[in-house]
Amino acid sequence: MKRIKTIALLVLIGLFLLPSWSFADGDSDGNKLLSDCGQLIMLLDGQSVDQSGSEGIAFCLGLLQGLLHMNQLYEHHLKGAALFCSPTGTTTGQAARIVVKYLRDHPEELHKRNSVLAFIALRNAFPCTNKK
Repeated sequence: MKRIKTIALLVLIGLFLLPSWSFADGDSDGNKLLSDCGQLIMLLDGQSVDQSGSEGIAFCLGLLQGLLHMNQLYEHHLKGAALFCSPTGTTTGQAARIVVKYLRDHPEELHKRNSVLAFIALRNAFPCTNKK
């Protein structure tokens, strides 16, 4: 169990330390994530969105669903190794709203990797108070 937590921590630290030029995708930062997840929220709220943004909406959905599902795996199968402690029933739409709010509140971090920013936003919104 301790080994898995250590590996997860090292992966996250590695994401923070990798220079931006090491990513092939130039649209993998917080600016793009803010746009993509912002479009998702507009769609969820019944507003019309430009169809050209559908790829970004799908990316936001996939990223957030992946983070939520990975965290559930850690929490339930690895017994307490959750990276954040979201309440049961947290939706992808709710996660998108949390991420967008975090990004808007922290524009100085928009240059960082999108997956790292999404993780930080969810961890800040749902901290684990009973971590060992």
